[in-house]
Amino acid sequence: MIMNPPFTRRENIPASERSALERMMGRVVRGKTGYWAYFFAAADWVIGPGGRLAAVTPEEFFAGAAAESVRRYLFLGEVYNPRRRGYEKRRGLRGRFRPRFVVKSAAEISFSEQAQYRDYLLVLERVSTTEDPTPTTYVVLKRPLDDLGDRCREISEEILRFSSGDQNRLSTEYFDALKIDVGPLIERHIGNLKPLVGMSSLKAQKLVLELLRRLSRLPTLREVSTGIRAYNPGQYTTRGVEDYARKLFASRYGSRGKRVFEIVEDAGDVVTFRTAVRVKGRKRGYRTFHCDKRSCIPSLRSPAGVKRFDLTGVEELAIIRPDEIPEDVRVEAKLVSPEALSRAAEDIRRAYEDISSQVLLARRLRITSPNIYWLAFFDERPVLNTAVLVNLKIDGGIDWMKMLTLYLNSSIALLQLLAFCVETMGGWVDLHGDQVWSNVHVPDYRRLSAEQKLAALNLFDEVGRCEEGVRPLFERIACRDELQRRIDKIALDIIGLEDFVPKLDEVYEALEQELATMRLILERSPHLVSKARGERGRGKQTSLNQHI
Repeated sequence: MIMNPPFTRRENIPASERSALERMMGRVVRGKTGYWAYFFAAADWVIGPGGRLAAVTPEEFFAGAAAESVRRYLFLGEVYNPRRRGYEKRRGLRGRFRPRFVVKSAAEISFSEQAQYRDYLLVLERVSTTEDPTPTTYVVLKRPLDDLGDRCREISEEILRFSSGDQNRLSTEYFDALKIDVGPLIERHIGNLKPLVGMSSLKAQKLVLELLRRLSRLPTLREVSTGIRAYNPGQYTTRGVEDYARKLFASRYGSRGKRVFEIVEDAGDVVTFRTAVRVKGRKRGYRTFHCDKRSCIPSLRSPAGVKRFDLTGVEELAIIRPDEIPEDVRVEAKLVSPEALSRAAEDIRRAYEDISSQVLLARRLRITSPNIYWLAFFDERPVLNTAVLVNLKIDGGIDWMKMLTLYLNSSIALLQLLAFCVETMGGWVDLHGDQVWSNVHVPDYRRLSAEQKLAALNLFDEVGRCEEGVRPLFERIACRDELQRRIDKIALDIIGLEDFVPKLDEVYEALEQELATMRLILERSPHLVSKARGERGRGKQTSLNQHI
């Protein structure tokens, strides 16, 4: 069976159709997964042993939380039992599916016209429950499809020969291919199978698979944390005041989001803010005002422009007592409704009490940006995020939080993040708390020696507040930066992979190639190209037949 299912969101399906689908497939397709999921589930009813399903497949199939039920149904033969609130083996199991071929492009974000999200060409094969399945052939195309032209058939035949041959790896001018035993990967990571297709180079893919195999003995961030949560301003205790709530978050660093208030001076108990004064839409200067620091809570709006990962004393702030804002400033900032302003401030205050933590993790960002320096941050005071980051709550004391922050800024953690992350338009990634960060393997704090803890804490204290000479993340990887190398050596020591230290240059090379590929895909994005040209992107359509 060959299909190109619609990627329409489930909520866009007519209500009458949704009800019918729920009755038929409610135990298989759950949550807010896309319309495509019903096509995959239905294909199971008509494909017999040895049969195959070939489809253009969205990123959500591998990485989506809502799509876990579909993955369990196809790969493990499980369905959801609402009474037990868990999964169980389905009756009358005719076999399970295994990925036979997966094709990813390292030159484009998608195979679908005008798509801004990653997709794949996937071939599933039904095998018996006792049969030892053939290894999955993972293929990475090096050229855009339009450049391959008439070579598509020749490339397909070469991939088929490789798949049935004795080689485990093949590299050509047009593609790379690798055979992967996906059984253990499916068993361990059914909640997020992105590591199967996560990397665009074979070197990085092999490193990721080896790393995840060896780190499987260590806990994940999900297991050591008490919660990883994002805060959407204005949506915690109320609705309809999102714009007001966002405006109450003042900036200190250079993120590109909406900035109404900027922190000018933060000295003692008084904070000085400023806001732009506009006349007929043009900025004509600034209006400054002072605020009692007790009327603010520590926050961070974005990781962009933040050169230190110890934020103590240099956090951003959010105003939770809006009476401190002069009336003319409120009018200038379009905070004119006292009732909405009060609700927005209360929403922030309540979220701070419940969600804030001393460790913050980056979530939505362009990971190749020269304005991104670190992915994890620590503060001696609890800090609140604004959905561009997430709050990580953990027990164990300040020392453990510092060590964990240091480790999460290592190349070893970055390699895991890239394997699990959701990719949109190349360099733009979404590091979900539950789907991405929670899967990162971390040190077992209880088993660390006093010497290991001391070495990690000393390095944290030495470099955590440094700003001078700190290079952006991508540049540190590309330049084999000594600061990054020192962090990575400590990280490898506390996770018991000291033998990886001689391989660090190999890790940097793989990461550099991966990040460079993501940046190149972003630059080639039809959305950006069309904006630069004043066009609507690629206008022509090509037959799906030549891609499968």
